[in-house]
Amino acid sequence: MGVRTSLTVDQHTRYEFLKKEIREYIQKGIEAFERVAADMLEIRDQRLYREEFGTFEEFCRETLGRSKTQVNRMIQAGDVIKGLMAAGETVLPNNFRIAYELALYPPRDRQLIWKRARQIADRNDGKRTNPKEGRSMKTTIIERATIATIEVLSPLPPKYNSQSKAGFASLVLNAQGRSRKEAHEDR
Repeated sequence: MGVRTSLTVDQHTRYEFLKKEIREYIQKGIEAFERVAADMLEIRDQRLYREEFGTFEEFCRETLGRSKTQVNRMIQAGDVIKGLMAAGETVLPNNFRIAYELALYPPRDRQLIWKRARQIADRNDGKRTNPKEGRSMKTTIIERATIATIEVLSPLPPKYNSQSKAGFASLVLNAQGRSRKEAHEDR
């Protein structure tokens, strides 16, 4: 752990202001992401694009510069964020990939997976960085834990057949009082 040193009054005031501003920007970003996902869902489900475009795919490509698949994944990721917030989570996925991977899992299990992935990351040193990607090791660990859980519990065969993924999945399910077979049956 680093050495703590005192700040001047001006530095402390600036530090407190910046912390507050960062929290507000993060909240605004989460709200904006959730709003964009909800807007795209409404456009897609009510086919509001049909006056200008023949398909949702055309709308996505021409208006948003994204594929239909990417937009649908954003909608699903927005649903995950909304669900975690409704469940009282204050620490939310900090990137689209994690939220989308959680979207692949049944809604009632997402919060448990998210909490467990964060616990694993917290046990590791979240201050180290992944030199290849410049991301915090904590983010990388959360991604891997989330993805590993989903791969093991999904009805599709996992990409990798590792004991660590099976062990993690069993741990998550045991915390829930469920077996892997029950998790597959619930899907």
